[in-house]
Amino acid sequence: MRKSFVLMTALAAFCAAPAALAADSACKLTGGWLGYLYGYASWVAVADAVSNSSGTITIDYPALDLALFGARPAGVRVGIARGVWERTGGGSFAYTTLAVAVDAAGIPVWLGKLVGTETLGPDCNVEKVTATFYAYEPWQNPYTDVPFLTVEQPDHYGYLMKAERPAK
Repeated sequence: MRKSFVLMTALAAFCAAPAALAADSACKLTGGWLGYLYGYASWVAVADAVSNSSGTITIDYPALDLALFGARPAGVRVGIARGVWERTGGGSFAYTTLAVAVDAAGIPVWLGKLVGTETLGPDCNVEKVTATFYAYEPWQNPYTDVPFLTVEQPDHYGYLMKAERPAK
């Protein structure tokens, strides 16, 4: 009887683990996303996966104010933000990206860090995004130093891109 109880307990734990994992990974962040900030299409992101729990992300954000609201008027070009994401729950994720802005001569003028969360809706095709942008001097360490500018973005939404066939 004792052996049966131990065997049944082990079997129940073994069967429950995949079910819990499946529920946790039901929504995936991977794919292309189009984001709307302040009512306009403002960014495009692509999330790749190392696993269901983490991966890399790139965010092309051409609507970003390169002068940082007058704090850095010399900024003329910024690289695509690149970073990492990780799952924090069933349909929720955290991410961090970095990008460097340069002046007309290609000299770095600031380093930007975007940190936020993405929470997918029930159908996994719409995400609510929270984000804070931090700006650093180009010689600062964005993980240990204090930023010279912090801008909290309002909550906004991204939409999963779909592959379409041209209409005939």
